[in-house]
Amino acid sequence: ANKLCYLQVTCLDMSLKPLQFKKALISELKDKFLILHILAGYLTDGTLSASIKLPNMQDVIKAKNHLKQNLKWISIKSLPIRSQVIAILSEVPGYSLPLSKFVEIYQIRYCSTLDTSNLNLLSDICNIGESVKSGGPVISLNIASKEQKNTCGGCLSSNLSGSSLPKVKLRLSEFSRNLKQLLLTHNNIVPLSNLLQCYEANFGQIIVKHDGVPLEYMIMWSPGVKLDQNLKAVQIPEKESSKDKRKLGPEVFNFSNDLIELIRAQPRCQLLFKQLIELCYNHFGEECIQNSGFSKLKDLMLDLSDYIQVIGSDYNQVAVLTPEIQRNYFSEVLRQILRNTPNKQFKLPEFEMLHERLLGIKFDPVCYGLCYLEDLLTQFDGSLINVTGSGPSYVVSLQENNEMTKKNILRFESEVLELLSLSPDYRLEFSKFIGAYYQHFKRNCKISDYGFTRLAPLLNSMSHIVKIEDIGNIRYIVLTIEKKIYVVGQQILHLLKGFKSPPQLPVCMLTIKFHDNYGYTLKPESFGCVSVFHLLEKLSPKFEVSIIIN
Repeated sequence: ANKLCYLQVTCLDMSLKPLQFKKALISELKDKFLILHILAGYLTDGTLSASIKLPNMQDVIKAKNHLKQNLKWISIKSLPIRSQVIAILSEVPGYSLPLSKFVEIYQIRYCSTLDTSNLNLLSDICNIGESVKSGGPVISLNIASKEQKNTCGGCLSSNLSGSSLPKVKLRLSEFSRNLKQLLLTHNNIVPLSNLLQCYEANFGQIIVKHDGVPLEYMIMWSPGVKLDQNLKAVQIPEKESSKDKRKLGPEVFNFSNDLIELIRAQPRCQLLFKQLIELCYNHFGEECIQNSGFSKLKDLMLDLSDYIQVIGSDYNQVAVLTPEIQRNYFSEVLRQILRNTPNKQFKLPEFEMLHERLLGIKFDPVCYGLCYLEDLLTQFDGSLINVTGSGPSYVVSLQENNEMTKKNILRFESEVLELLSLSPDYRLEFSKFIGAYYQHFKRNCKISDYGFTRLAPLLNSMSHIVKIEDIGNIRYIVLTIEKKIYVVGQQILHLLKGFKSPPQLPVCMLTIKFHDNYGYTLKPESFGCVSVFHLLEKLSPKFEVSIIIN
């Protein structure tokens, strides 16, 4: 069948775009082969790849040899097949297949030819022997210690196309319960290619919604199960592992925040991976990956796996925020709403109106990663946000800060004031705040000490001291006018006290001495003033500063 005959080619010339790569391949092959279709695009690691559809397998082999000889800037290699072999064999009854059938399934699913001699190198995971019945070669998975079961009718209708799972509308509690039950009857593992069929065979049809949540993403939200991207399967882990978050360097940390904001700005917080690559270059420049210390986007994304995940298959891969990041963001939205609500609480039916009034956008639970508000509300343990009742009678309230948190916030406010008073124009780039804090105070800035999970909401809660402004294309943390006047008043007083009696300074010399002492220029316009005289007039009622006119 035509659908079996694909050739996968990778471009080594980083200057080429997908359309240029496609045209170059067509130009090279069109006189010798009938090209049925070519699809070019970016893979997960950011490299450019093309899938070429040809009429038969003989043409695939000939085209492969022709391209290897004539185009030195392409690569045609066999990908590591260990996890692919496990994925195919683990989903069939008896965990074995005739070798010819296995090769057929492999080529359909992974759009690639398979050299069966490579399978002999995988003796630790599979065996190739002769069938007693047919006499032909059979490949079997090495799982003698596992009980072999014919699990359900859905296992017999494998999704060999390798297409992505659909977007759905499901309640998390029901889905999680059913998923775990399904895994327990399937030796604790179900390949993603079989998941939809197996689930529907056991629990009925799933509601598919084009504007819903990807089914693969729902798995990530389900407690007690693990989505294994290497095996392309969902399983119950043998042992729960509590891994620490990766420690990111300053450049990678800043870049991760930029990517999170970029994905949050997309419809339903979902972004095609190939578009993510393009947006990275458009927003941050081609050097964004190199500046983060990585040569490939794939390596960088692995380092950011605590914050961003790539789900789906082939050219339909989607970048999404991890459930933890989504929980943190929704928690901050809830607290922002609660702080602006009488008695700092609301009932469930009031939420959509409050959300739209405060944020100016209609509430869509999919933007926060789940299909229903009730499921989002069950994500909190009561330490910051308290949820009581059930169904429409849910009451959401804000937990009051304890005394230690209040003390920490007061200390942080004074530290922010101190840090910004040392910065030109009393402002600091948002992306550089964490690094500047560590450099000045010699300790990490732990946002959780102040009852928050992200820096921006914490700073927004300190609106009497700072505000966040976009100046040009850069976000800044800036002192309020009142705090700027307070700081500059203290600075000018300090300058005057440096002079012997009487402590005075000619106004014309003030800007010079200010620059010499503090390292940046005194700008009256930063304080809403038109001149130095105007600024001093503002200061005189609050500070022991007066203007003497000779």
